[in-house]
Amino acid sequence: MKRICIVLGLLLILCACEKQVPAVTTIAPETTAVGVTTVAPTTTAVTAGNDDGYDALYLSDVDFDAYRDQLTEEEYTALALYLPVLQGDKTFAWQSGWSDRAAQEVDIAGFHAGLWKGIENPSAELTPYGFTLFDIVGDDGLELILWVQDKGHHKLLLHHTQDRIYGIDYPVRWFSPVCYGLYAGSAGAAAGSYHALRFADGAFTHESIAEWDDNTETYSVNGEAVQKDAFYAWEQTLPTIPEKLILFEK
Repeated sequence: MKRICIVLGLLLILCACEKQVPAVTTIAPETTAVGVTTVAPTTTAVTAGNDDGYDALYLSDVDFDAYRDQLTEEEYTALALYLPVLQGDKTFAWQSGWSDRAAQEVDIAGFHAGLWKGIENPSAELTPYGFTLFDIVGDDGLELILWVQDKGHHKLLLHHTQDRIYGIDYPVRWFSPVCYGLYAGSAGAAAGSYHALRFADGAFTHESIAEWDDNTETYSVNGEAVQKDAFYAWEQTLPTIPEKLILFEK
């Protein structure tokens, strides 16, 4: 059942293909599956140029202050740190979580251009449909995770230090926050992994924590092979902190 919940949650994110009434809400997972946020974006915001037949919500159209009442004081204070980047007034050091591209200094328009590099019919600008504030690197600060429709759905994570902002992006299936410092990813309908995400010395680093594959019935935790039941038992020991997704409204 845990694997089914994971698959359904990811499919809902990737296949929100029916026009619905736009909503601004905070969504918690309705599953006990660790590291999975079963979120179906109820918004018409999608990528321009995809021939989806939907309207697009561009980043420049988003009034983040309109979602002030959806945030705690801690979250709103953190959001204010990232607004200069989101509004195009400040650059950030962009590192990729899914390619070997070297880190580069970009503004948000440069990130959008780099994300679509070499691909036809890009959106006119970044097209997000929501955001999350979450301590995913485990340093007691809140990172901003921007959910975007671009390039088949991506997440841009921004991390703030005293002197600058750093970013890393993932295809949406590859990055689902679980708890402080831990995220899950899906390798397909019946396989996935858990990783620790850390930030030090100006770079994000990943540490493999566990992997599972129901097709081959292979499981590992901390680099050691375990039986299926033992893997499930380990999963149940992980704390689950729901990823609170705030959806944009047209």
